[in-house]
Amino acid sequence: MNYHEPVLREKIIDLLQITDEGIYVDCTVGGGGHFNSMIKRLHEGLCIGIDVDQDAIEHNTNALLQQEFIRINEMDDILIFKRGDCYAALAHNNYKYLDQILTEVTTMLGYTKTKASGILFDLGVSSYQIDEPEKGFSYMQNGPLDMRMDKRLGVSAADLVNGMYEKELEQILREYGEEVFAKRIARGIIAARKEKPITTTRGLCDAIKRSIPFYYKNPYAKTFQALRIAVNSEMEGIEQAVKAVDTSLAINGRVAWLSFHSLEDKIIKRHFVQNGKYREIGEMQMADKEEVDRNKRARSAKLRCFEKVLN
Repeated sequence: MNYHEPVLREKIIDLLQITDEGIYVDCTVGGGGHFNSMIKRLHEGLCIGIDVDQDAIEHNTNALLQQEFIRINEMDDILIFKRGDCYAALAHNNYKYLDQILTEVTTMLGYTKTKASGILFDLGVSSYQIDEPEKGFSYMQNGPLDMRMDKRLGVSAADLVNGMYEKELEQILREYGEEVFAKRIARGIIAARKEKPITTTRGLCDAIKRSIPFYYKNPYAKTFQALRIAVNSEMEGIEQAVKAVDTSLAINGRVAWLSFHSLEDKIIKRHFVQNGKYREIGEMQMADKEEVDRNKRARSAKLRCFEKVLN
């Protein structure tokens, strides 16, 4: 599995101020880049990784075993590992259940401390998910029109594209993709599916291409983004996650948010900047030119960090 290079890794690890006996949570563990950097700072303490993608859980399980961690439990949805006095856990779940996962893991380990010292959310889609045609996220490769990060979800992108009314599709494209040609694309999708169901990423691209002006640069990105967000209920998940942070983060603990488009950043700012329980650590940060040249995915990343000062 070829996961991307973690964005702003060193800045994030420094902002979280990892101490040896703390509890830290990577809510979007992915390829484990940030997760493993956290673990390297711990000789004691606990690091929890959460992801809805079973492939990410398996990838990080193998990585922990290679680092001489030993699995010490038999559960399927939460895996616990130990190396010396350091514990690691992997939870196959959605980060909106952060507070429940944290409570369950700390209870299983007999911890009296149940609040996290640091929490990270990297809200971007991993390169592995985009590059794997079978997952259906990419307009660059043909594959089934799926887009479910968690295969346990019932509704795929194909279900939305072939089952929604034109107005519903238009609203999704406008709201989640900020697509200026939302109406034309929605109408084009409806026309295309009347000929035959749209079941592949290439079929969707064809419908989009026929719907918009020939000069439109990168005509597919916003539609694919919008459908991915809708399929995975991403905005609703972030809304629930910011509330879960309130109950999961210890006083003087820090939460770092790495977002990749304005919809995510608006939710984060609304909850934390205007909330008297938190103070923002410095200003919003972005990757420098050197990192962007090395890792194009970092181009649109925005990093914000908040410290909890009141319960």
